[in-house]
Amino acid sequence: MITEYWEKIKISVFNPLLRSIREEDSKGSVWFTISTGLKAFVQMATSLIVIRMVLPEELGIWKSVVLIQAYISILQFGVIEGLNRQYALYRGAGKDDIARERAHLAFTFILFVSLLSGLIVLIIAGVSWSSGSNDKTLIALLLFTLQALAVPLSNYYDTLYRSGQLFSTLGWIQFGESVFLIGSLLLVYFWGWLGMFIRYAAIFPVGLLLRYYFRPHTSRIMINWKSLINLSKIGLKVLFSNYLFNLIMVADITLIAAFLGQEQLGIYSIAITVGGAYIFLPTAVNNIVFSRMAYRVGQSNNAASLRRLAFLPELYIAVILLIPTVILWFAMEPIITWALPKYIGGITSAKWMVVAGYIRGLNSSARVFRALNRTKEYIFILIGALGLMYILGWLGIRQAETIESVAKVKLVVIVFLTLAINIASYQMVKPANS
Repeated sequence: MITEYWEKIKISVFNPLLRSIREEDSKGSVWFTISTGLKAFVQMATSLIVIRMVLPEELGIWKSVVLIQAYISILQFGVIEGLNRQYALYRGAGKDDIARERAHLAFTFILFVSLLSGLIVLIIAGVSWSSGSNDKTLIALLLFTLQALAVPLSNYYDTLYRSGQLFSTLGWIQFGESVFLIGSLLLVYFWGWLGMFIRYAAIFPVGLLLRYYFRPHTSRIMINWKSLINLSKIGLKVLFSNYLFNLIMVADITLIAAFLGQEQLGIYSIAITVGGAYIFLPTAVNNIVFSRMAYRVGQSNNAASLRRLAFLPELYIAVILLIPTVILWFAMEPIITWALPKYIGGITSAKWMVVAGYIRGLNSSARVFRALNRTKEYIFILIGALGLMYILGWLGIRQAETIESVAKVKLVVIVFLTLAINIASYQMVKPANS
């Protein structure tokens, strides 16, 4: 029985995966996936080392400040998302000149967004100073300005790499970021909480410098209001859906910061670290899948042709990550108890986030909504999940006042979200006669 089951898995999962790896145009995608996994592992390992060297309340200060990024991302007004679609579509149709023009327009706007984001963080820092915030919070806000400036431009260059299917180059960039993550631990070792703030604030600027150095082409200032508005219109629904999704992902952090305080948020950082790093494979696969979906739609405009691209990666992910999920679940308590005794209170939350990370990885079919420009259905699903997260999270905190109650709610919402996404996307790509 076991042998027959294994043979079915080999035929349906691993054999197609090995064939795709042998294809020349897939080698860059494979290296990108490997480098993404390496970066995620390094990110998780170095974050745990940082956690060991600082106090929970100090870590909680930075985590609460970083929340700003999730909320100001709406300033991009869909331009990056519109470029993500149009750049791949025009390249797929052989119209490289138009694709590059759209890139110049997006660069101009995103440069403005970057400066505006930095200004907003400085204003928040000024308001915090005038209201008597502690010195550590003020320093964290000022340093976070560097990240706020770098993130929009990093997103722009990532779009060029992914939509241009330059996954090999992006893989080497991520390898360079992994090296920085390791080397920058010295900042925390010598300067403690200040070194931690500097390290986290510098991660995105360093990544931006690498992306700029290896950029596929030189971006220049270009203003064409009609085309820019068109980019925004195309991407606005996608931006709104991404924005809602990000709000769902940080809702647990927001609730804990608002109702339980920075020290509890610092303890919960164990769960954040494990849950965030755990989805490295789904993230890498989804980035590759969407660019290929958009390219295929540009060639054939056939929704049914996306069915394998939507669901086969989920099967790969489910099989590959099942054993690590089980191992992490059982290893979490002894590891934290031995290595991070100050954060024992976060063990249960971390376990729930391991499961949530696994389930969250099974939603690569969400890219169907964007590829077919049918984000309205996706937005309705996300609004429901966000409302569920805040209502149940608030009720959980009122009843138990623990970070574990928030983590359980997050898991329930992730299960709901993943099921809804897969059911809705299947309805879009199923053959007409089925």
